[in-house]
Amino acid sequence: MKKFFLLTLFFFFLFAQSIFSKEIVTVMFSPDGKNIISGSVDKKIQYWDVDTGNLIRTFSGYSGRGSVVFSPDGKTIAFVHSDNTVKILDVQNGSTIKTFSGHTNEVRSVAFSPDGKTIVSGSQDEDTTMKLWDVETGKEIKTITDRSWIIQLGPVVFSPDGKSLATGNTRDMDVVIWNIETGKCKVGHEYVIYVPVSTHPSGQIFFNTVNTLAFSPDGKTFISGARSGRKGLIPLHASLKLWDASTAKLIKTLYYGTPDIYSVSFSPDGKTIISGYDQAVVLWDVESGEDIKTFSGHSKTVRSVGFSPDGKTFISGSSDNTIKLWDVETGNEIKTFGQ
Repeated sequence: MKKFFLLTLFFFFLFAQSIFSKEIVTVMFSPDGKNIISGSVDKKIQYWDVDTGNLIRTFSGYSGRGSVVFSPDGKTIAFVHSDNTVKILDVQNGSTIKTFSGHTNEVRSVAFSPDGKTIVSGSQDEDTTMKLWDVETGKEIKTITDRSWIIQLGPVVFSPDGKSLATGNTRDMDVVIWNIETGKCKVGHEYVIYVPVSTHPSGQIFFNTVNTLAFSPDGKTFISGARSGRKGLIPLHASLKLWDASTAKLIKTLYYGTPDIYSVSFSPDGKTIISGYDQAVVLWDVESGEDIKTFSGHSKTVRSVGFSPDGKTFISGSSDNTIKLWDVETGNEIKTFGQ
């Protein structure tokens, strides 16, 4: 009887793993819009052809939860490896071009600078660090850390001019903009801006987990998406907020409620935003702050979204193991990858 129970438990584990291990956690268009990459919980990165929907190749070694990003020229990808390193791969042959070692704990985020010469990685090291790396040499340029501002690092993104970094915390739930040259927290032209992500309707400030950040194409604003949580006994709602990047003042709240916001992306013209949450994607008008349309079709949480370079389509990756391509104007699903 015991053997039967253990055998049943084993097969149930395999069945559950087969269902949940392919959840999509990150997606991104190539700079030319012809390909996409996706990262999934089963620790695989997949490289897709947009026109045909066909899988071109699969890369292994991914951590299963961190970033996977194209370089600005689209020839390579950088990703969070399961061994706490960051690797750059050639997308055409899958060869490892560079490995960046130095973090002592899980790496959560990686991003290319706009000129492609630098990479930033954010980790759960003891001091919770961001490291800047020279892409050509593979050498570390500098480490940025400040325990008074970084509690547990979440997303990390470059500003469009490459001079600043925006980071989000997954505890004490704040957003910070760092001056890369100084690595310091200053207000002004060399600045780091502390931004509370959620302000309770009562007027008291509370903090949620920051899941996602994105700069507008002109770098003048940025959007933050946070998931719901709790400050003591007080329940906190998820939020989608637009901020002035130079003053740290809240411009508007586009969304405050449930369910959680997991991913955001600005359109190339900066006029609209898409956000992934629950089983849908919502298109927002930046100027009015109103939702324009909702794209429904996923059966589980939408974990990642991204506009195409021309802004006419976008992709969404979901916990339902699928990636979908959508027409922005019509709201119609164009195709599902992998089917």
